This record gives sequence, C-alpha cells and structure tokens, in this order.
Amino acid sequence: MTLAHGEINQIRDENLQTLISQKKLQLILDLDHTLIHTIKTEKLTIEEKEIIKTVNDVYSISGGRKMVKLRPGIREFLKEVSSMFEVSVYTMGNRMYASEVSSLLESKAGFPKGAWVISKEDCLRPKRKRLDVVLSHERVILIVDDLVEVWGGVGKNNLVKIDRYEFRVSRKEVEDVDNELERVLGVLRKVHNVFFEGSNNNDNNGDNYLTKDVRRVLRLMTDNDKDHNVDKWGYDRKRCKYDIENMSNISIKRCSSPAAEQCMKLVNSMQNYLLLFLFMQYYLLEVLVLWIVLMKKQ
Repeated sequence: MTLAHGEINQIRDENLQTLISQKKLQLILDLDHTLIHTIKTEKLTIEEKEIIKTVNDVYSISGGRKMVKLRPGIREFLKEVSSMFEVSVYTMGNRMYASEVSSLLESKAGFPKGAWVISKEDCLRPKRKRLDVVLSHERVILIVDDLVEVWGGVGKNNLVKIDRYEFRVSRKEVEDVDNELERVLGVLRKVHNVFFEGSNNNDNNGDNYLTKDVRRVLRLMTDNDKDHNVDKWGYDRKRCKYDIENMSNISIKRCSSPAAEQCMKLVNSMQNYLLLFLFMQYYLLEVLVLWIVLMKKQ
C-alpha cells in the first residue's frame, strides 16, 4: 500500500492526538542484541546443546533451527514501557523472523499484542533504518538500539543506545548477568516525565505540545550528564578514575561498555608505566653496582 505525503502527515497528526490523550510517546525497539540474542542451532556443539537446555528463557523457533535467548530484565522492561509508550519493533531481520520473534515475546515476555513490526522488507534503503516508514512524528519518537550506524539522518537524535547483548553458551556464563534494560528504562522514564511535565488531564490536544520534542529532552539530559562528569552510558567517570588510581577491583559490569574499555585502557597504561618504572629502577641499580665495583678496583 502506497500513501501520499499528505495522507502520511494526516495519519501522524491523528497518531499524535491519540498518544497525547493517553500520555504516551512512541517507542521503537530493535530486536537482535537489544531485547534478544538469536543463536543458530547448527553452530552449537553437542556440549553446548546440552548446556543450553539448563538455561532459563531460551526458546526454539524456525522449526528448531534457531534458539532465542531473552535478555535479562525484559519482562519488567516491557511491562513498564508499555504504560508510557506505544511500542513498535524495527529490525533488520526479515518479516517472517520478525513476526515469529514478536509472537514469542508476546507469549513469553508480555510484549504488547498487535504492536507494529517493521522489518528489512519495509526499509527504503538497504541496511539502513529510517523514520520515514514510521507513522509518528519524529519529535515524539524514542529509539532503543545497540547500533548507531544503522540509523541514518535524524533518527540518531532520537536514539537511546543500549549495550550489545550477546549470550555465550558456556558453563561459566550460564548465570547471564545483564542490567542494561534497567538502565535504559531509567532514561526512557525520565524523558517521558520531562515531556509531560506540568501537563494536566485537560491537556489532551496535540496542539498543546507543539513546542515539546523528545530530541531536545535527550540532548539536555546528555548535556547535564556531561556537566556532572557522567558519560552518556550513565557511568561516573570520576568514580572510574578513582578506582583505577587506587588499583581497586575494576568491575566490567559496573563500567558499562564503552566506558569499560576506557577504564581498562587506563589500567593497562598504568601497568605499562609501572613496568617501565621498575625496569628503570633495575637499570639504575645495575649501573650503581657496576660503579661501586669499579671504584673499589681503583
């Protein structure tokens, strides 16, 4: 079905009215490495197939050819965002895969029934996600995705980046600890609250929100975080520096990527400087001993 530009704008205007009347915004969620991790069964070893049977929230799809692992915290995340947002899916997977995973999420994780699903067949450009195909105004759209580069144009301004989720089938990682959905939920909650701040029950007309824009809220939040020395992933850089300087236990779970990478680079740099210092001390000691020996011979 093809819609004219005027028809699209009319649909977006009507959608805005509906969202505002319900005190909701539009939320677009990526699937792979954001809400789930899909593993091809053929790539698993015999040992891994046995291990994965003991793991919670792993489900078989595509006639057993794929295994889907739900990200920790997904149920709590979907339950809360559904009360604040009209939720949609936007994936680079094909339509059949997207539909199958969405149905799985509906039955196992409380994903909203009848949610709009956008797949790669709907994309206007190969390997690129764009808001052109989303029938909501850009200023009320938030996106959660683990990839920034797939979003062209203004979509990046609507993006709340989440760390990539990848479940590795091994005995050491069966516990599967991950708190990213909880962190992102805090960001989404804050944007929603700021957007509707000061509104009352009579403010159900979209015209009252012509000056409201989630992109502006996200930008202000990022600026405030910088002012407080907190990076856009929500990690306190001062604390990380303090931990490194004191050579305390650097926790990768606490230093979320890419902040973790920055922390570890600093740690590695300090280790290199320490080794260089020790080497110089050893070299000076050798020179001193040699000098003493020569002086005695004289």
